[in-house]
Amino acid sequence: MTRHRLGPIGAMVIMVACLMVATTSHAALSDNLTLYSTMNNVTAPAQANYWQDVSGNGFHAQADPPTYDGTPDVGGTNRGTAVDFVTTITPETQFNSQQITFANGLDPNLDPGTTDFSFSFWYNQPEADAAGETAARYLLSKGNYSQISPGFGVYTKAGALTIRSEDAGGDPLDEFQLQHVAGLPGLETPVNLVGTGWHHVTGVFDRTGTYGAVDSVTLYVDGTAVNSGVLPTVGELELPNNISAPTNAIRIAGKDGVDTTRDFEGYMDDVAFYRGALSPTQVQTLYTATSFNASTISDPNITPVFVHNFETNLHVAPSPATVPDVYGAPDVPGVIHGDVTQVTDGTRGEVLSVNTRNVNNYVDFGDNFDPGATSHTVSVWVKPDGGNTATEMFATKGNRSTAQEGWSMSYRADGKVGVRGTYFIDGTAYKLNTVTETAISAGEWHHVALVIDQDTGLWEAFIDGVGSGLDGDNGLWNCDEVNYAVTFPTGGSVGFDSTYSLMLGRSGDGNALFQGDLDDFAIWNRALTSTEISAIYGGANLLPSVTITVPGDTDGDDDVDPDDAGTLASNWGAAVTNGAWDGDFNADGAVNALDASILAANWTGVLESAGQVGVPEPGTLVLLMGLACLATTLRGRKE
Repeated sequence: MTRHRLGPIGAMVIMVACLMVATTSHAALSDNLTLYSTMNNVTAPAQANYWQDVSGNGFHAQADPPTYDGTPDVGGTNRGTAVDFVTTITPETQFNSQQITFANGLDPNLDPGTTDFSFSFWYNQPEADAAGETAARYLLSKGNYSQISPGFGVYTKAGALTIRSEDAGGDPLDEFQLQHVAGLPGLETPVNLVGTGWHHVTGVFDRTGTYGAVDSVTLYVDGTAVNSGVLPTVGELELPNNISAPTNAIRIAGKDGVDTTRDFEGYMDDVAFYRGALSPTQVQTLYTATSFNASTISDPNITPVFVHNFETNLHVAPSPATVPDVYGAPDVPGVIHGDVTQVTDGTRGEVLSVNTRNVNNYVDFGDNFDPGATSHTVSVWVKPDGGNTATEMFATKGNRSTAQEGWSMSYRADGKVGVRGTYFIDGTAYKLNTVTETAISAGEWHHVALVIDQDTGLWEAFIDGVGSGLDGDNGLWNCDEVNYAVTFPTGGSVGFDSTYSLMLGRSGDGNALFQGDLDDFAIWNRALTSTEISAIYGGANLLPSVTITVPGDTDGDDDVDPDDAGTLASNWGAAVTNGAWDGDFNADGAVNALDASILAANWTGVLESAGQVGVPEPGTLVLLMGLACLATTLRGRKE
């Protein structure tokens, strides 16, 4: 018998079109819930192998190929966990390519500019060809691939160490070069270190003249200064030499990722880049250190930018982990950046931890969920680490300053919590703000919420279930009425909008850095009542809680009917983690055609009032036809 089947695309078109006419039903607190990140189901990142940056700044260095996960070669001497770049000088190949690139090598923090900076590393170069008269091998580079390329690089030329830099303008007159030399003044000759084992190299760019002339550069080998010079000024105005290469990634043991003939072959260890000029004593400390980490140099004027001791080859995300949005449509996950991890808290279970105050550590939900001219509620649990000397913003949508539109939640230097916003009318900024009367306890959990009620024109903040009231002053909150307000015009005439991303852990423009833990971040496009906020503080579940016993049933009423079809429609195509009541009947983490076929196969259409099977409405009838066809298609694929 010939079977006539509706094609997969046709079935999908009919089903989706019909789903659009269906309705949904939710539990009270989930009404108008548009974003909900529970922090207990952070998705694993796509994994690759990276050498860990132990400075805490997240400048992890990716091995090439990224699947390399071997034990580092010791290089035949005393370095223990040095990294092996050998590809041709020993029979055992450990790298198919000859360099390491940085996960975010274009970060501005890696550009020295006109500031003091220093670098340090160990290397061992056994490759005989590297001593050739024209041979060049790059050890560390940030641009400066040629004499007129901006940036700086460290390489060996005929086996002799060389530092070279170039101003951002690329004028040949602004080039600087310093080589490892020995001999009497005027009779110096380059020193070839090929085949002589391990050597420690430090370069110090003392732009402020702390230890020598202004703009002086000193090259150290094995703890001893072997050459020094002064950077040339730039142009007729004699401007400071700007050593920046913003479009070039930083590389270890490689030139530019294209010309592999100049990649380094050998072993390297303990590679670091510092803001600040290292002193001769600190250079000796690095040379004689028996272990190496971010605290090997302890000086308030020296800031580690990256520190690689090559002791740990980690699986770190080339594409970051995400914080899923487990309810609401469309699904908008938050992208994790830097040192932000899921941890287990003794009070709240799985939470998100922003481990250090750093511009690279935050969660980014993109330019989404602006309140606009509709009512809006934001809710989050926060546990600040404390010890901050400036305001930390743990949740923001714009409003880095009162001159910027949007809203923000902050933990201030005095320990108080501030909830602030700004809107504009005819170019004039109007500022809303209220602050807790007293400091909250660092290291303890607190629930913070913001309600923007467009019907009443009230901006109300909540701390641990207590709202700021009609005037922002209720004994627990205080509004500075001279400079701020907590009311605004009603009727949707005021909109709160920002082009900055919705952020956790810092402001959208990279300031007000937060350190601490966060949990249960949620947004509604309605104004929650004070009773609902108190319920959330008391532990109420934001999501529907139902028992599902019938396949295709989403609301626990033991019937598969239009309400269930509506739930399927509202979550269609989304990645979900909440199971059957979100429409994911087969628990594969997605609401798709397979779930539609389950709903169609179990359709009852029971009418609650009559307790009997009813005749579907026209839209539902078409829905069932589409679902039935889709189910037939899916069964046909299996036969």
